[in-house]
Amino acid sequence: MWASSAREYAHEIVIAVDASSDDGTDEIARRVADRVFLVEHPTTTPTDATADWLFRQATCEWVLQLDDDEVMGSEFAANVSRLLASAELTHYYFKRRWVVRQDDGGLGWLTDYPWGYDPCLRLFRNIGSLFWHPLGMHTQTSVLGAGSLLDSTAGTLYHLDLLWRTREQRERKVWERYGGACKEYYLFEECFGAESAVPVDDPEVIKFAEMTLAMRRAATLSSSQELRASTSGSIPPVSLDEMAAVAQRRTPNLTRYGVEFLSDDTPSLMQKGGAYIVHLTVRNASDGAWDTGSARGPVHISYHWWSSNGEATYDGVRSWLPQMVAPDETVAITAHVLAPSRPGKYVLEWDVVQENICWFGQRGASTLRLDIEVTDSKDGSPAPSVFASLDEIRPQ
Repeated sequence: MWASSAREYAHEIVIAVDASSDDGTDEIARRVADRVFLVEHPTTTPTDATADWLFRQATCEWVLQLDDDEVMGSEFAANVSRLLASAELTHYYFKRRWVVRQDDGGLGWLTDYPWGYDPCLRLFRNIGSLFWHPLGMHTQTSVLGAGSLLDSTAGTLYHLDLLWRTREQRERKVWERYGGACKEYYLFEECFGAESAVPVDDPEVIKFAEMTLAMRRAATLSSSQELRASTSGSIPPVSLDEMAAVAQRRTPNLTRYGVEFLSDDTPSLMQKGGAYIVHLTVRNASDGAWDTGSARGPVHISYHWWSSNGEATYDGVRSWLPQMVAPDETVAITAHVLAPSRPGKYVLEWDVVQENICWFGQRGASTLRLDIEVTDSKDGSPAPSVFASLDEIRPQ
């Protein structure tokens, strides 16, 4: 069913199947895909070694990456031709919606942080020198050139893992596969409330989600041995070493790092643990462009918190640039910030980061430092559910 849905907009379907699978997945894949590859699965720490190698097996001009627990909204098929016709852009980000079962029995997608702000780079030009998928767990593809974050009317990605898996299954996944990482994504019940989700309004997505959920439950309850088949022994699997070698790339730096913060509306009073939207205007004072999905290191806006005793908390929430920013170009950014969990007086330091390379402030660039009071009362500035306001991130 997943492949049938993709056929509405894909000219070629390429699938990688775990070579250790013994449930007949490879045979099913061969019936629906144009090409199927058996790949070695890591026995220890999970990595994305398969991704970069698999993308390079595609033959079409663009590549769309979909996991087996994701489906595109029905609006994408109507817009894909227009998106691929762009002469300037090399990649697109989609807003990913995490689907859950609501109290009334219907399907909804989570709007709060961290689920409500989950842009994913999934569509990019199939030019081997432009893209790169780094090794590691849950890494994202990097792409040179100008990109755009799509409005939900042009294409939305729906993630079904929270719907498909029981709480027990998700707990096993978090602890056995990821060693406790990402639990805030998968164990959502602790933070889930009636106001945390809005109904899924795409009939095709609802149909797909409900049908696949029923199929998964039937497969779990059934001991259908006829569905089991050993993977084909005539096709040797692609090894992890071979795939990892393809993913290795050099990552050069910018020569000069610089940024000028021109304006901001950061609130001076925040609630502890509150999530806020801040509008920033910045100028690129570097000697090169800030790429949104660059193989040389994507550039994001982020921040550090400094406590009154001088202790620093680095690695704040990353905020995406709306497009590639050329040297001396000014750009308006919708940024996101999480307040500290303890009340007190802090300094919030806005900074720019080139991922996997450095913070601009570490290379002598100016930063924006602001005095912030964090309170545990609700009498100060309200802490709105800002991460639900994704339409404020306007694509170009």
